[in-house]
Amino acid sequence: SAKMLEKDEFADSEELRCFHACVMIKSGL
Repeated sequence: SAKMLEKDEFADSEELRCFHACVMIKSGL
């Protein structure tokens, strides 16, 4: 369970960067 949580956190971090970039692009539009 702990291992899965760490994996999820790492995935969230990477997805968060993509999401943040998407938001910035949408804001620009």
